[in-house]
Amino acid sequence: MPHNKIVSDAINSYQETLSEAITIARTLTLEPFFELSFNTSAISSEWTESKLQDLRTGYALPDKRKCVLYIFKLDNPQQSKIVLSEIERAKDEQGTDDGKKNLCTFNRQFDGSETLYVGRSFTPRSRISQHLVSSKSGTYAMHLEEWAKPLALTINLTVYDVPQYSDKVEVERAMSVLETGVWDHLRPLLGRRGDR
Repeated sequence: MPHNKIVSDAINSYQETLSEAITIARTLTLEPFFELSFNTSAISSEWTESKLQDLRTGYALPDKRKCVLYIFKLDNPQQSKIVLSEIERAKDEQGTDDGKKNLCTFNRQFDGSETLYVGRSFTPRSRISQHLVSSKSGTYAMHLEEWAKPLALTINLTVYDVPQYSDKVEVERAMSVLETGVWDHLRPLLGRRGDR
């Protein structure tokens, strides 16, 4: 089979899959079920555990395989320059001791955005905690305690339930479209685009 035929067929196939995913994504709704406004100067392991205790774990039977979308936003978008500068500095310093390089990527092209991060998870308490506290593990996250604590940033976190989510391939693709669409719309300062 000629290579150009493979390319053409592959693109047509992906277009069909994406079109179906977009159609399903349009039926999904976001329902906020957890909100937290905080100052980064307060972040510690104890503080994080206390503030997230009411956020579902994703491990209990009623929560299992429920997907959430979460958004961190700066209260003051004027602080986006300092955020980008500080995370870049922190990333440059990582790996000089025993710790791993685990800070998420930064998106300098979105300087001025009020959105800090957009993500999704099946285990929201654990994932949000990773974004808040410092860690020597290899899990990529914001790890705000590590670099943003002295900046005393006011951040608003909203976690959204997606009631229509089910563990079907078509709906999972639609969730990917939704996350990527929200990312494209909000242009977060940190993190990768959903469809890596």
